[in-house]
Amino acid sequence: MIEIPFEIESHDRSRKNIAKVVVKFFSIIKDWVVDKVTLAIARRIEPDTNSLNTLLPDFKFGNAPTTWQNKKPYLLFIHGTASSTEGSFRGIMDHNASTWSRLVSLYNGNILCFEHKTLTESPIKNTIDLISQLPNDIQLDLVTHSRGGLIGEVLTRIQYGSFFDKSIKAKNINKEYDHVLKEIVELDKVIRLKKIKINNFIRVACPAGGTSLLDKKLDLWLNILLNGFKIIPFIRAYAFQFVL
Repeated sequence: MIEIPFEIESHDRSRKNIAKVVVKFFSIIKDWVVDKVTLAIARRIEPDTNSLNTLLPDFKFGNAPTTWQNKKPYLLFIHGTASSTEGSFRGIMDHNASTWSRLVSLYNGNILCFEHKTLTESPIKNTIDLISQLPNDIQLDLVTHSRGGLIGEVLTRIQYGSFFDKSIKAKNINKEYDHVLKEIVELDKVIRLKKIKINNFIRVACPAGGTSLLDKKLDLWLNILLNGFKIIPFIRAYAFQFVL
């Protein structure tokens, strides 16, 4: 791995001092650049909004229903990290058309999908946005992939009236995650306005035990990328154009 050195060796004292200042400068702004590049990449990958859609028989999106059938269940697909409904579930139709046809027939067109941000928002924030687009007193069968299963977990928990016990909210919350606590409080307020029943829940490859996918490994990858900019000029130029 290529690292930015703490100093550049030089026999010329003045050049050496200047080099130290330059390296120090880039050491300071490196974290800022990493954050900016990470956010730019995430925004290019993610949808603009979190939207609930009808999934049509040809696997194209339709608008969410204006009239809901509360006495019949809806099938809801929730995709995974840096993916989409098509990326996570299109294979059902493409590789097992008979299964897809049976689902379309069984649910009589009551098939939904939730396109959402997976890199810049938490599963709790995603769930809040999903609930706001669902009607009161709805029945859902969930099929989720990867991180989408975390939204399914939250939905399953809240159908009983709360996400966490009140005593948990006030304790053991790292200050770094204060924003998550605020989202939990907002979630508790939202669920009091909606009655949601989860009849069935299928989750595939859900990181319910935690994941390091977007932890320090991403910073490590970007560290390598950013340090490599000085070696391959055209990548450096393109990358900063991409960010800006």
